[in-house]
Amino acid sequence: MNKDAIIFWITTGIIFVLEGVMSAIYGFSDTSRTAMAELGYPVFFGYSVAIAKILGSIALVVPQAPHWSKEWAYAGFTYVFIFAALTHIFITGTMSFVVMCVVLFAILFTSRFYYYKRKAKN
Repeated sequence: MNKDAIIFWITTGIIFVLEGVMSAIYGFSDTSRTAMAELGYPVFFGYSVAIAKILGSIALVVPQAPHWSKEWAYAGFTYVFIFAALTHIFITGTMSFVVMCVVLFAILFTSRFYYYKRKAKN
């Protein structure tokens, strides 16, 4: 396995665990419902985002997934991170969450960069 593949799988694995697995575990919990209500979002929005994150993370880690599904996943996670950061800036004012969103976006960008780098080689 070359360096590009290692970087791709590490960054994609981080996104899979933090966004997909954690959404599957906590996305439908009472804590999640409470957090969505505190942020001013309806409960169904939190469920919709959790389902989309689970499906998107699966699309990123399954090598046989169609290219378009990976593109939608990368785009969806980009929107999630941007709007999560904006929500925390304007609603909670908690900068630690904003920093976490920026770090996750950087990891996602790295995953996408190396996805295309590997795709160009094949």
